[in-house]
Order: sequence, then structure tokens, then C-alpha cells
Amino acid sequence: MQEISTKYDNVSADEDKQPACCPHGSWSAIADCHAKSMASGDFDNDLISDQIILYQTKMVFYYSSDRGKGELPYGSKFISSEVIFPTSCDAAESVRVVDFDLDGIEEILVTCNTLPFLLYRKKIGERIWTLDQECSKEGSLGDLVDKSLITFTEDDLEELCKQDIEFWKKVISNVCPLWLDNGIIKQPSIAGITLNDLNNDGFLDAVVTYDIGYLRFFHNIPSEDSMFNRYIVLKILSENNVVTNIYGIGSTVVLYSTLMNGETFKQFKEVSTYQHATDKYGQKEDRCEHLHSCILPLFLFMIILSLFYV
Repeated sequence: MQEISTKYDNVSADEDKQPACCPHGSWSAIADCHAKSMASGDFDNDLISDQIILYQTKMVFYYSSDRGKGELPYGSKFISSEVIFPTSCDAAESVRVVDFDLDGIEEILVTCNTLPFLLYRKKIGERIWTLDQECSKEGSLGDLVDKSLITFTEDDLEELCKQDIEFWKKVISNVCPLWLDNGIIKQPSIAGITLNDLNNDGFLDAVVTYDIGYLRFFHNIPSEDSMFNRYIVLKILSENNVVTNIYGIGSTVVLYSTLMNGETFKQFKEVSTYQHATDKYGQKEDRCEHLHSCILPLFLFMIILSLFYV
């Protein structure tokens, strides 16, 4: 193994020894001084992994087809494109690559510190990700982005703020003063999102946690068009369920499919972790091992299933 990242040797706690992009107080990724999450997938359809690196105000794409064989995606040299988030996203926290509507084309879901969620789409064969205005604006995506459902009610605060328990005083120290002194109801921040098919209908549902008081479950109700998208589920197990690798971590799956128009379409999947997401803000479906949704629509007629172990 050879280190390829930029080395910072003359760095200390002194004011003049901090990198220019990350001054004191930038631990929360202010000025995009460090990455907060990442995701990967074959976005340029060459059967080699591409990467999404998430920062507070943007996500950066590294496409394998934009660099030479053997070159690794790091630094600004190999950045293929950047997507800047709208100002409604105060601070991006996590990124997930999923197929919400089972149409065979994955979407990108970005979780912000406070609502809204941002949903990005692209067309088959394209590399440009576009913000879905209808699914990302306030009031869309149903209850998932309904601010009224995540704020405290007045009755909640009346009960909460009269508690005489020392522990609760510490937990709600930034909530009750705003309410008691100024009548302001503080909006909780999102602490994580887990995408999971809770009712086994093929469509990914969501569990969202918040920094104070709330754990919410969301049922993904398909549109009339999506309801006809049946699905198959793939779960990879290592040979003889070897105890050290029972989930087939280190494997790659390539699905070659034929669309209705005769076009060949490939879905590329890697299994690099089990259940844990690539950030601290949630987990992921056991049957969606890493990159894309492993819950695939049946209208993509599968021709070849290739499984490679690294």
C-alpha cells in the first residue's frame, strides 16, 4: 500500500498552522473543508466503480472513464463534475444511491441537516444529475418533508420544559429557553436515515431519526405507474456460509439486461460492507448490499448473472 493523499506536515493547533481551507471551528465541514459521506456505483456504464464524495454544500463525482487505467480518484485532478446544492439545504449530511420507483434507474438522495431532502435523477446513458424539482421542493415527497410533523407541539413543550430532571435539562437546554423566553419552537435536526423495505413489497421505505425526541417511519407508496414494476431480490452469501464472510463481502455482481427497445443495460454492484452505511447517519437494507438497490424490477429481463470474488 502506498499513500497517495496530500500530506500536511506543518499543521498544529496554532492559528497560523491551520490549512487555509479548514480554519478553527470548521469541524462541521464549514467551507467544505472535509468530506462528510460517500457513495459509489457505475454511473458511466463501463463496469468500473465511480465515486460520489459529499461535502456540506456540494457533491463531487469521480468517473472512472475520465482517468487512465490504474489511476485512482483523489484530489481535484480527476474530478469529473460537481453538483452544488440549493440554499434550502443548510448542510448536507449523507448521500444514498437508490431506486425508489423500481424503474431500473437509480436516484441520488441527499439528506440535509434540516429539511428538505434532495432527490437527483439522470437518464440512462447520461452522466448529468439533475435536481428533481417536483420531488425536492417543500411539500413534495409526502410526509418525508412535512416540517409540521417533526417540530414540537406547544403541548409537547409545556410538558417537556416543566420537567425537573437534571438529565433532561442538559438534553433540552437549547429547546426550552427558546420556548419559555421567546415562544420559539426549535426545529430538530435530522440525525440519520435508513432505507429499508419494511413491508417486503420491493419499494424502499425510510426510517428517519432526529437529534431530539423523534423516530419516524415512512411507507413508500408507489405511484400508479410504479405499481406495475415487479421485482426480484438478490442476497449474496459466501460459499458454505463461511463464518468469516457470510455476506459475500468483496464480491461484484453484474446484471446484463435487455430493455423493451432491445437496448442492453448493465447494473453493476459491489458488496463492500454489511448493513452499515458509509457515514454515521443511518444503515442500509441487508438486501441492498452497497451501491444500487438490489431490489430489481422484473421488466429488465436478466440474461447473465456474473459473480466475482475478489
